Amino acid sequence: MTKSPFSPSPTVAEPNPLSRRMMIGDQPPQENGKPIIPNGTKIIQLIRMAKTEQAYQIAVRLTKTEYERIEEMIEAGMFRSSADFAREAVRDKLREAEPLSVGNSSPRKIQRHIDSYLIGNRGPHFASEIAENLGLDLRTTLEAVKRMIDDGKIRKARNVPR
Repeated sequence: MTKSPFSPSPTVAEPNPLSRRMMIGDQPPQENGKPIIPNGTKIIQLIRMAKTEQAYQIAVRLTKTEYERIEEMIEAGMFRSSADFAREAVRDKLREAEPLSVGNSSPRKIQRHIDSYLIGNRGPHFASEIAENLGLDLRTTLEAVKRMIDDGKIRKARNVPR
């Protein structure tokens, strides 16, 4: 008797139900009528995206190595799909790139922060570079640099090498 090439192999193990991510509406695995929550599971509050928010698609090209690494993480249950991985990667990068809040920082405190940076990093600098390296928003950095120039604490560079 020959096996159909389309029939499942009897040696394929069922995936561990605890190894995949749970989504809204999923029922957790149960034992004796009670949900099984593995040790170390983080319980988070999910915030539903507003229905009016528009979703967009982007296309991305990856190397074979990058693609295979993502697929390995999906198989390990770290992500449900490559789209799930991409969304989380984009969100992580956006959080990382978000400027730090200067909140209640006084203009003098920001100027001292910039001054310390300039002392430790001699040479000409663009305001955008200072803002990026210090995690400040560009407008705050430009205002502080202008005040420092007006006060004679720093001067504009001449013939900045590119």
